[in-house]
Amino acid sequence: MRRNLPCEAVLPSTLPIRNNNERLVIKNIEVVTWMLGGGASTKVTDEDMPIRASAIRGQLRFWWRAIQAPTSPDPKEAVTKLRENENKLWGSTGGASKVAIFVEKLNKPQELVYNDKDDALPQYVLFPLRETKESKKESKTQKYKKVKLVRGLNFNLVVQCPKDDLRQVINTVRLWILFGGLGSRTRRGMGSLFVQDNSADFPRLVDKHSIVSFLQSVVPSCDIEPSWPSLIGAQLFLEEDNIRTTDLDALNDEWRYFIGHYRDFRQFRIDKYTGQPRRYGISAWPEPKTLCSLCNGSQTYVTSYPRGSFGLPIIFHFPVNMHSFPKRGEEYDFKYTCSTDRYASPVFVKIIKLAQNNFAKCCLLLKSPFPIGSLAIQQQKPGEEIDTPLPYHYDPRANPGIKKAPLNGKSPYDALFEFLGGAKVQTFTLGQGGHS
Repeated sequence: MRRNLPCEAVLPSTLPIRNNNERLVIKNIEVVTWMLGGGASTKVTDEDMPIRASAIRGQLRFWWRAIQAPTSPDPKEAVTKLRENENKLWGSTGGASKVAIFVEKLNKPQELVYNDKDDALPQYVLFPLRETKESKKESKTQKYKKVKLVRGLNFNLVVQCPKDDLRQVINTVRLWILFGGLGSRTRRGMGSLFVQDNSADFPRLVDKHSIVSFLQSVVPSCDIEPSWPSLIGAQLFLEEDNIRTTDLDALNDEWRYFIGHYRDFRQFRIDKYTGQPRRYGISAWPEPKTLCSLCNGSQTYVTSYPRGSFGLPIIFHFPVNMHSFPKRGEEYDFKYTCSTDRYASPVFVKIIKLAQNNFAKCCLLLKSPFPIGSLAIQQQKPGEEIDTPLPYHYDPRANPGIKKAPLNGKSPYDALFEFLGGAKVQTFTLGQGGHS
């Protein structure tokens, strides 16, 4: 039978230190944007233990890998060595971790029951909770009817590790707090964190220059491109602002506006008569026309699926009234996928809370290997699936030469940065010591 432990039982004040280990205590970490999930079950908040040490460990492993330079030009050798070093520090099935992590919950958080009609929430980010016609029929989302989102949760994090590893562990924790988070959808800013206390190991970041200075001090420069998602060669867009209040509602409003700007880029639509941007117009991206040509066997078909740059798979749904398809009156679904079935988005879009009520709008583009040579369009019909492999060397990250918005003659990533920051947008290239 499960026991409900009081929060002070999670981290005893007399926690023993392992032999030859150093103890690092990061006090008053606050969850500043709404957190989805974080418990043992997907998208479910555990009221007794909303923050799990095992979930934090997984995030730390990711950000530790992101600052590791390849040890060999051979990708297989580099990955093998990376895995050996990672398992040595963070543990594996063959050995215990050198790093021990403990969490102490300090307060009861703010709670909000999810409502898909609530305009104060970034509904674009929370789309996995939204009901569709299919989910209503199958009752798949019934368990999400009363999903609780939480924020304003404060906790202490205690880390123990050997003295020789302390600095790299501190840098990893700082990266996680800066770009990561807790729960689901952290790449879109959910569950973002802020360290309230100021210390020698965790000095407060006050502006974008202090962020860049820290990153350039921990991200190594390297001539060999990593074959895993990395901060080496990553691009970073930051825009500072001030909210003049400690109220989390104001910070979450800024996050919602910024993520809405990203949504407008990903779903860029125009009025089919005037060609002007319109929220509920037709898509200005090339994929719909490309898929129509593919389905019709038209000679106008060109390979142009740039949105694959932002993560796969993508589902394209065309309603029954689409006259461009061979059989009007039928619904058409296409799945843009790869051999690994999933390519995690290399783009992180979020709000970073800074000291003195400052914050920074952040768009981070990791240097991430793309599964070139394994892309396909899968046409999905009732009882039938038709796979159309894309040309082997097709890379959606390349400039497709489309002059119109939203790409405006640029690659998908350059177009995104310009859309978020304007024509004179300034980005930083990490691991190379300065501006791009």
